[in-house]
Amino acid sequence: MARASITPPRERKAAWRRFRPRGARRKMTLYRCTSCGKLAVTQPAFCGCGNRKWLPATVSGKGKIYSCTTLYAAAEPFEKDLPFQIAIIELEGGVRLTGRILGARVDIGDDVALVEERGGVHFFSAA
Repeated sequence: MARASITPPRERKAAWRRFRPRGARRKMTLYRCTSCGKLAVTQPAFCGCGNRKWLPATVSGKGKIYSCTTLYAAAEPFEKDLPFQIAIIELEGGVRLTGRILGARVDIGDDVALVEERGGVHFFSAA
């Protein structure tokens, strides 16, 4: 009889992160309009072209910093993370989104890649 894992899911996930190959990046899912091909980060009710149908589209999660700043004050749930850097990232498909930067500081024009998504927040690091 096989023995069930007694490691709590949170600890298994943390262990996986420790052994993930350095530099491993994730892909992300956006939504593509079936009519004009426009990409969106979240699925809107309709596209600017008038279409209402969207299909999931997987993209690399790589992009460039369009704009960035460092926050020294934030809402209470994020105070423990201060200071941290946020940025507007232009993904390879042309879509821009706001994300947090992990690790070394980045500047406008730097290449970044998606590391993870947590609680609806996209975390990127220098590529």
